[in-house]
Amino acid sequence: MTTEPETTIWTGSYATTAMAGLGVLAGVVWLAVTVFGWWLCDGWLAWLIASALATVPAIVCWLVAQYRHLALKYTLTSRLLIVEKGLLGRNRARVALLAVEDVDCRQTAMDRMFGIGKIKVLSNDRTDPTLSMAGVEDVQSVVGMLDQACTEERNRHGMVMPAAT
Repeated sequence: MTTEPETTIWTGSYATTAMAGLGVLAGVVWLAVTVFGWWLCDGWLAWLIASALATVPAIVCWLVAQYRHLALKYTLTSRLLIVEKGLLGRNRARVALLAVEDVDCRQTAMDRMFGIGKIKVLSNDRTDPTLSMAGVEDVQSVVGMLDQACTEERNRHGMVMPAAT
């Protein structure tokens, strides 16, 4: 077994496009309130107030997406998978690639349209047996890199995985 330096394979964060579905919904609500408000409201001031209130969900979606983008960081190295959560305080969960047992990728129809998804990593780690990575851009590529890194780490340690049945 050779001692190779640990290298960073991939880094990422929560993709703001992961909130696109809610953003589209907020936009539809805003449009509906604005158009119907024009006909239903008595005067332009009432219509303006209704439109402004309908803008609140869109602003909230944007703020949540920005917070998640800043607060969720993912790193894949040649030996570890690291998930960092938090903006002011940080929670750092790490799993050795040797401990990874299964990698699950989930994508809704909207996720597939935007090329994002959620990765769930199951491991035999005692402190964090399940790590979730939400809003991952190019999720299929990242899953491939994770699988490849796990295989290379097992090979480096002389571990053989049983064939899938």
